[in-house]
Parts: sequence; C-alpha cells; structure tokens
Amino acid sequence: MMTKTLLHTLLIPGILIGGLFFVSCEKPELAAPESSAPEVNGTLVSSGGPVVNETPTTTSAPEPEAEPPEFTYPELEVYLQGDTIIIQGALKSRLQKKRIADDFARDMPDFKVDDQLVVEAHRYPVGWGNRVSVGFLIPYFTEIEEPYVAYKEGIVILKGKCKDQRSLRLFQELAINIFAGPYLQDIKNEMLVSGN
Repeated sequence: MMTKTLLHTLLIPGILIGGLFFVSCEKPELAAPESSAPEVNGTLVSSGGPVVNETPTTTSAPEPEAEPPEFTYPELEVYLQGDTIIIQGALKSRLQKKRIADDFARDMPDFKVDDQLVVEAHRYPVGWGNRVSVGFLIPYFTEIEEPYVAYKEGIVILKGKCKDQRSLRLFQELAINIFAGPYLQDIKNEMLVSGN
C-alpha cells in the first residue's frame, strides 16, 4: 500500500510538471501583437466610437425637382415658301400634328410638306387641330395667293391675296368657325383683295 501511495505522490506531480514543460516549450508565433483598435487607411483608430472612412467624399445637394411648365396656348404657323408648305408651331396632340401634315401631303401632292410642328405636353388641348387642315388650311392654300395662317396666343392671323371681297369674308367666317373654342381671342384678318 505504501508503494502505491508513494507512486501516486511521485508520479502525479511529475506528470503535472512535465505537462507544464511541454506547454511552455511550444514554438512562439511571429505574429504582430493583437490590437483591439480597428485599422482605417493604415491608421489605428483609438476611440471606441464607430469606424469612419476618412476618404473624402463629395456630396451634392439634391437637385430640386423641376416644376412642370404652366399651360400655354398652342401655336400654329403655316405658309408657302416656293413649292414647299412649311408647318411650324406646337400642339399638345401627337395625332393632330400628324393629321395636319398627312392631309397636306395627300390633298396637295404638287407641293412638298416641311413638317416642323412639335408636340408639347404643356399646351392647351384644342379641338380645331382635328379639323383645321381639311376644313380650312387646304381650301385656303388652294384659293389664296401667298397664303399665311397663324394661331398665336389665341389670335388667328390670316394673310394673303384673294380674288374678291366675298372670298375675303368667306375665309374670315370659316376661320371663326374652325378655330372656335375657349382659347380663341380674336381673328386678325390682313388679307388683301387682288389688285389692291
């Protein structure tokens, strides 16, 4: 029994001392010392606050939203230049714009059509755009010398030379009927009778 106790007495401390020896003899690692501070752009941040990227950033103020343009009158200007019918201005309706040019091309094939009319959403919508070409412009350009028709700021302007006083009145009345609507302000008749 004594041997057993002696054995325990000598062996257990020996095993413990040997274990400590092996633990202390481990090969040391060549790693950099640990730091609890994060590194940003090669610089240790010593504060305990959030890590902030120090790279300068450019922030621009948000651009204010563009206000939609106010509604305004449609514009139309049609005149003859040599053998070309020039159509200019701006309407709200894409279909009306197309109809005017198509009607001229179909009904006046001896002339070229230069369609410079544009579509703009901020223009007042008008009903006359559907009927102006066949109902007024084509007869006007067929009968009147040096024809010019415009619709600007709600005013219709008629220019050209007609054969007699009766034709002058007829086209003025026709213009009133065709361009009638809430935005028509006036008819400015500057037509001349041929020979005057």
